[in-house]
Amino acid sequence: MSSSKRPPCRRRRPPTRNCRNARVGAAFTARDKLRILTEADLATDPGEIGALLTPARRSPKPSRPNPLAAEFGKARQDNARLRLRLERAEAIIKLQKNFGWECQEIRVRPVG
Repeated sequence: MSSSKRPPCRRRRPPTRNCRNARVGAAFTARDKLRILTEADLATDPGEIGALLTPARRSPKPSRPNPLAAEFGKARQDNARLRLRLERAEAIIKLQKNFGWECQEIRVRPVG
């Protein structure tokens, strides 16, 4: 028996849709490479060289203030004020239910 080994298959699969559009890596210009090399020579702390090779990420854009924020805040305050007023009114109604005619003589001072 001859020990004939087959050569490995050299056929390549066609690239998938996602692979075609994938970014290969950061492309540095010659000027960038020189700058990185000079800064790497000056680097003294651990991790500085790795930071040089990592491309700077953009910070998120500052968000614009919502034009309805002031109106929303006012509506929240009104809602809180009205909830408190409702709780007081419900307490008075409960008191009136419990004591009936005896409660008619009690006067409640208005709040505010």
